[in-house]
This record gives sequence, C-alpha cells and structure tokens, in this order.
Amino acid sequence: MNGSLRAGIDYGRFAERLAAQRANQDPAKRWDLYREFHAEWGFEPTREPSPHPEYFLALIGQPATDDPEDDPGIPEALAEWWVLPENSWLYGEFDDSSAHWPPMWCPGGGYGQPLAPGSPLAVPGSDDLRTVAFMAEAQYCNEWGYLSAESTVADPKVLVTMGKEWEAVAPTVSEFALLLAAVRVPAALGWQAYPADGEDEVAARIRGEWPGLGLPAWREIGSELWLYGGPDAIVVLDEGSGDYPFRLCTRTQEAAEAAIGRLGGADWSLFEPEQ
Repeated sequence: MNGSLRAGIDYGRFAERLAAQRANQDPAKRWDLYREFHAEWGFEPTREPSPHPEYFLALIGQPATDDPEDDPGIPEALAEWWVLPENSWLYGEFDDSSAHWPPMWCPGGGYGQPLAPGSPLAVPGSDDLRTVAFMAEAQYCNEWGYLSAESTVADPKVLVTMGKEWEAVAPTVSEFALLLAAVRVPAALGWQAYPADGEDEVAARIRGEWPGLGLPAWREIGSELWLYGGPDAIVVLDEGSGDYPFRLCTRTQEAAEAAIGRLGGADWSLFEPEQ
C-alpha cells in the first residue's frame, strides 16, 4: 500500500491545516484532510468496493432495526467513514481493534455503561444518558463510541472508555478518524527511528522545539499519545504508560536521517516501512 511519496510536507504546520478543516462547515469537505493525509503517507485507496455500501449508506438517518427501542441511531459521518476508500482502519488492517456495525448499545461486549447522572459529557437538557459503541480494542480494554442523544448529529463527538468511565477523545467522528490515522498510518507505512538511549532528553527536545499537530491525545489502555510534527516527520510521545514511549515516523529515509541529525542524542535504530 506504500505508493510513491512526494517529499516536502512540514507537519510542524499541520495544526494550521487542521484549524482550516475545523472552520470549514461544508459536509462535502468533511474528509478532505483525511484523504490528503493518507495520500501523503502512500496509502492507496482500496480498489475493491466496500462490503455492502448500500446497506451502510442507507443507515444514514434511518433506523437500524424495526424496533425503535433497539435502534441506536447512526451518525452521518460514521456511515460515510465506513465506505471511504481511504479508510485505512478498515482496509489497512494496521491494528487489532474490532468494528461494531451496526453500532451497539452499551453495555455490550466491554465495560462501557450509560453516563452517570450529571456527567459533563451529557447533552444539556437531555435525559438520554445512553452510550453507543462502534469500535473496541482487541480485548475490549477500550471501547470507542458516541452518545445516543447525539446520534442525529451529523458529526458528533467520540468517547473512549478508560476503565469503566467514558472520556472525550475527539470533537467529531471525522477528527477521530484522522487522529486514528495519524497514530497508525505513519507507524505502518513510514520509516521509524528510536534513540538507543537518552530517550527522555530527546523527548524533552521534541516537546520544546517541535509543534504539536493540534490533534487531541489518542487514548488506549494505558497510553496517552501526543503527536508532534517536523519536515516529513511525525513524532509520537506517550505521556501515559504504554509500550512505546517514543516513536519517530518519517515519509522517507532522508527525512529520518535529517530528523535524527536535528534531534541529536546517542545512536539511533532506523527501520524501513513495514508495508
């Protein structure tokens, strides 16, 4: 899936692109930055038709079952994401999380529950505290979902379970998909580099010198992943307790070598793209 790459994209300015995307309220432009990001990292859109695309798209604004009590409602952006040829989560198989389609009420297979009364995540003025999951970590340690009360919102916020509690992870479904891609795609299709030692010093230099991508943190199990950008490069720093506290991903070998020279430190290990 790794196509030819055009060099010269400064991810230190990605936050500007994200701000422009957020400011554009045209639903037809909702996936523009998502598509651009995948093209930049060489992800080739699937040539195969999405499985049952008519079924997925028909669910937009329509009940998923004949029983209203069993219908969680499908946000428009979620159904759109499912049929995008650039959907690297569905077609790239870059992680072991599983899909729930149609989305399921919580509690389902994991720990997710309705919100507690008075939760700051609840929709003001609504007494509907139910939650709906559309994705789960392989062992159900985390679920990702949305509020039943926001199922009619075109592009609602996305929540993640941390233990038995829900926390906000992205302001919209489309930005959640972009965040997931920013964490997974460079790690699968890009060059990767890790300092042999002095990791804390290199990470501190990143925080002080490299701009953030502007995306919220990716939360999963114990991880809290923040993304920083440079020329043809994205650095992922875990401020939590995940298995990979530091990861440098670049679009080309030359960008990796330039970033290593810029960051300094001890010897680095450099790895070619996995795919």
